[in-house]
Amino acid sequence: MGNLKYKSKKQLIEEVKKLRSEIAEKPIKSEEHFRYLADASTEAIFLTKDEICMEVNQVAAKMFGYDNASELTGRLFTDLITTRSNKIAKEHTVKNLLNHYEAIGIRKNGTKFPISIRTKTIPHKDNEVVRAVSIVDITDFKQAKKKLIQKNEHLELVMQGANIGWWDRDISSGKETYNKILPELLGYSLNEVKPNIDWWKDKIHPDDLEQVSIDLKEHIDGKTEFYLNKHRLKTKTGKWKWFYVHGKIFSRDKDGKPIRMIGTLRNIDKQYRAEDALKLSEEKFRKAFLTSPDSININRLEDGMYISINKGFTEIMGYTENDVLGKTSLELNLWKNHEDRKKLVHGLKSKGVVENLEIKFLSKSKQIKDGLMSAKIIELNGIPHIISITKDISKRKRIEQIQKILYNISKAVTITETLEDLVSQIQKELSTIINTTNFYIAFYDQKTDMLSLPFYSDEKDNFSYVSAKNTLSKYVIKTKKSLLANINLKKKFAKEGKLNFIGSLSKVWLGVPLIIEEEAIGVLAVQSYTDENAYNKSDVKLLEFIADQISILIYRKKIQEDLVSALQKAKESDRLKTAFLLNLSHEIRTPMNGIIGFTNLLIEPELTGEEQHKYVEVIQHSSNRMLNTITNLLNISMIEAKQVSVSFFEVNIKEETQSLFNFFKPEAEEKGIKLILKNSLPEKEIIIKTDKEKIISILTYLVKNAIKYTHHGNIEFGYVLTDSATESEKDSVPVEAVTEAVEIEFFVKDTGVGIPKDRQKAIFDRFVQADIEDKNVYEGTGLGLAISKAYVEMLGGKIWVKSEEGKGSQFYFSIPYIKIEKEESITKEKKSVIVSENQIKKLKILIVDDEKDVNKHLSLLLKNIGKEILIAESGAESINIFKNNPDIDLILMDMRMPEMSGYDATRKIRQCNKDVIIIAQTAHALYGDREKAIEAGCDDYITKPIDNKKLMLMIGRWFQV
Repeated sequence: MGNLKYKSKKQLIEEVKKLRSEIAEKPIKSEEHFRYLADASTEAIFLTKDEICMEVNQVAAKMFGYDNASELTGRLFTDLITTRSNKIAKEHTVKNLLNHYEAIGIRKNGTKFPISIRTKTIPHKDNEVVRAVSIVDITDFKQAKKKLIQKNEHLELVMQGANIGWWDRDISSGKETYNKILPELLGYSLNEVKPNIDWWKDKIHPDDLEQVSIDLKEHIDGKTEFYLNKHRLKTKTGKWKWFYVHGKIFSRDKDGKPIRMIGTLRNIDKQYRAEDALKLSEEKFRKAFLTSPDSININRLEDGMYISINKGFTEIMGYTENDVLGKTSLELNLWKNHEDRKKLVHGLKSKGVVENLEIKFLSKSKQIKDGLMSAKIIELNGIPHIISITKDISKRKRIEQIQKILYNISKAVTITETLEDLVSQIQKELSTIINTTNFYIAFYDQKTDMLSLPFYSDEKDNFSYVSAKNTLSKYVIKTKKSLLANINLKKKFAKEGKLNFIGSLSKVWLGVPLIIEEEAIGVLAVQSYTDENAYNKSDVKLLEFIADQISILIYRKKIQEDLVSALQKAKESDRLKTAFLLNLSHEIRTPMNGIIGFTNLLIEPELTGEEQHKYVEVIQHSSNRMLNTITNLLNISMIEAKQVSVSFFEVNIKEETQSLFNFFKPEAEEKGIKLILKNSLPEKEIIIKTDKEKIISILTYLVKNAIKYTHHGNIEFGYVLTDSATESEKDSVPVEAVTEAVEIEFFVKDTGVGIPKDRQKAIFDRFVQADIEDKNVYEGTGLGLAISKAYVEMLGGKIWVKSEEGKGSQFYFSIPYIKIEKEESITKEKKSVIVSENQIKKLKILIVDDEKDVNKHLSLLLKNIGKEILIAESGAESINIFKNNPDIDLILMDMRMPEMSGYDATRKIRQCNKDVIIIAQTAHALYGDREKAIEAGCDDYITKPIDNKKLMLMIGRWFQV
């Protein structure tokens, strides 16, 4: 047996097993053979007969606490086990079973320990029957089992505590084993279920069955380490709940086919639904965050650095994500008032949340916007951040402002006394939401095609009455549509002939119509000289809304002011009526006295030739004075009645001023005054577009006044180009409309009596001279400067005076300089020069007038230049005479005659002759009559009473030798 110690433990165990098998099947033939097997075994071996130990191996002695096997030989085997164990042993002995049972062994020292007994009755020598007993100490096994049971119990308790069920499946049969929790998860008790795969499948939701099969197959095929799946199972009550299944195959056959699978089942219904709700909530939040029209952003609390913004932020603020992310609000200058952010941060740090904080912020375009912000602090990676939602309330604020403005304007209607005061209040109210530095309201008079401006607040100009022709204001009124005009649009309009520049040129102009009962009565306008982006489309809509609301208020105020003005004028007339009528009576009776008185003296037969000459001069002077009085009265009446319009045509400024110089030079020289003309423009710049009659009338008034109030020295008049535009304005003016300057400035300077400082503004008012105490010093109605001022304003210009009493006066007026390139083609108009009668070729003249005295006067006047003078007393007669005398050189055509007017007669003559010179001579002296005559075919125009000198000058221009 000694050589056994050299064998490995594994080899010994295998031999013992083999020997056991032999012992069980064959009787022991020899004692040596038994001992060899017994000593080689790791188990305790007993041979007993009648319960007495016959043979015992050393392992048994050691196991039961004895020094050697001999101490156990001859002892009862039953003394080595407990009573209960004896009962079990007897049962096995009686039954002669090869059986295995557990018992409790008793050691020599009385301690007990668990053992595993295997017994078998076997034949012995001499045909004895003995019992072979094999004992194993299972103390370690019992302890391990106990621990395993404890662990299993603990695991089961844990699974019960976690409410987790487990299952153990035999894959080939489909049978399963469950713990009691698994069926309870579905509302069943363990004895109510049939632990089989089919019972399980019946509980799976049809919509989840396919995915369950896919996940299970992938695990069976070895594609996944674990079988994991979430699906719904039907409970006992028929309700569907979500469960989480975790399984794994633990054994496979030699072909790799699965044999056994174990797994767990966990109820995740609440969790899943919560997660689903959370996902839904997160999705809703994500969609709300991304698509909300409000500005939503997340930025660091400490410095305001942005980490996320939504589409609402970009649309409201005008920034892109690239503009914002990674930058702070201070770097972007988003806060209009930095105190607002301090207030936000303070509120968040003290309360954790801020609600409905009103702020002002700046968009990318630096537009100020009003916002209503709510925010709270959130933790991201342990760092406090702000998530804020800001609603753009700019429109609401604007509406509130507009409502407030409209309320204040409505209130102002009852408080203000004049339309100017009301419009001034409107300007003040509108200035809170739009730039109204340059602001005006204009009313349109369709009959006169004029604009009246009861309020004109401007940095550069000041108009009260201008022509509407080719203005932006009229464009708005005509189209009944708002207009936002920048420099490019103005250039386009000017090039198309739709715009004449009046006054200083602005970089942007915005006008909206004032409409009442679908009729545009005027325009409300603003403009900027410095900022071409001062107004935008939102400003257009704003002014349209304001204009729509206040049009009726302005119109009512205008009517009210017109009534008040009429009342004031009526009251003022009580003061001025007597003075004016007395002055008017004086201005009529004085020249009439001269005319009648000296006409009677001319009858005296004893008059000398010198006396007759003097009397005729008095009569002529008195006639001219009366004619001027009547002309001024007619003109101011037309202006008051707004019956005066403007007509823009080509005018040669040099020729017209030269003609005036030639006309007034004899009168000035007669008083010993030197008359000087300054024509300062080169030939290519002397032709402009303006109203010729009004320019001549203004200059005539001013030069006549200068001659009247100057007794020595000189009078100088002329014109210059003025550079009233800024450099930027020069660049903006269309080349085809103007050159380097935007205005032409006329002047009349004298060395006369001058005007007192306190009267320099009043001289442009109507009837002022009639109210001056020293009026008898100088003749006149005092209407000339008032008429001049009205005409200048109609042309889009301004008039002013510089004067020092006793040292003379300097009158200036400027109008828009609209240059037209001088054409090379020869026109019928001749240069204005003084021509004597002998410098005019002999003419065949036709005088057409139904007044015999006029015919007689003209015949006598023209006898020295007429080789033949024909007379016609009607339009029809003039046509017949001309047809019979096609060589007629000149026709003097009266425009108002019975049966056929001079207009019709002129048209008939022009049908057969385009070259004959026709001069209209008429008592119609209202503005527009000249244009009407020229349109009919006349070449020139002179008013009655005919000035002999003026008529000869006119004929001389056409027929100079």
